[in-house]
Parts: sequence; C-alpha cells; structure tokens
Amino acid sequence: EPCGWEVAVRTAGTVYVATKAGSLVALRLGNGTERWRVDVGDYVARTTPALSGNTLFVAAGYALLAIDAETGVERWSVPLRFAGSCSPVVDGNLVYAATQEGHISAFAIETGEEVWHYRNDNLLFGSPAVAEGVVVIADEAGVVTAIDARTGREMWQRPAGGEAFTTPAI
Repeated sequence: EPCGWEVAVRTAGTVYVATKAGSLVALRLGNGTERWRVDVGDYVARTTPALSGNTLFVAAGYALLAIDAETGVERWSVPLRFAGSCSPVVDGNLVYAATQEGHISAFAIETGEEVWHYRNDNLLFGSPAVAEGVVVIADEAGVVTAIDARTGREMWQRPAGGEAFTTPAI
C-alpha cells in the first residue's frame, strides 16, 4: 500500500471525466492516454466529480459513489434521489450531495454514512457551496438557504430576486 504522498504524485496530472453514458474515465493530463475507466451506473447528468486526497466523489444518477482515484475501484456507494446537475462538494471529512428534488445530505468521506439530511421544497439545478461551516444552496424559486454544515439545520433563507439555476460562490 503506497503512502499518501506517493498516491498524490501518481494521481497528479490526471483528468477525471464522468460521461452521461455512466463511465468515469481517468486520462493522463500530458498526453490524454487512458489510465482507467469504470462504470458508475446510471448516467451522469451535468455533474462534475469532486476530488479529495486520492478519492473521487461522483453523483451518478441515483447514487453517490466514492472511487479510488489511483485505481478506479469503488470504495462505497450510497443511494440518492436524482442528482441531476448537482455536483458533490467536499469539505473536511464530509462530502455534501444535493439532488434535483431539493434534498441535501452530508456523508462521511471514509464510509459513506449519512451524517445529516435536509429537505428543501424547491428544485435545485446548482450544486451546494461550502465555506466557514455553512452549506449554501440557491433554488429554482430564487431562494437562497444557509445550512449549518455540521448539523444540517437551516440557519436562514432569503429571496435572491429571481430564479437561480447556478451554484452559489462563497
């Protein structure tokens, strides 16, 4: 088993791309040769994998998967409602995943265990943003919601003044 820095060196210079057909592909940055390809199940609809250490997190249709970035081997998978265009976001030891139906969950990055779940009443087309212990979402009704990143409790909601189909920036 290589130590962390060896894995980081080997995974550096790698491009990870998820396809609508359900593949996650690792390509060498320098020349584009394929390192590995894995089937992640249901199609990936406009989501971007999140990389943390040597683990990739990908929302693939109706599942959130943790994939070893060096080998492409699945570490864990948890069911989701339809992820749609919501990409996972990693902060500290949690990965946050939202669904198009307005569900947001925090999962332990090592095990996939759900730490908390929050339900928004509107559709989400952007990913959550996380900073300073706060998860922020903006929904199709134009409502911005701040959620405590540790507990999943709603902190506040404010209208943005128009529909939001994007990911907030903090």
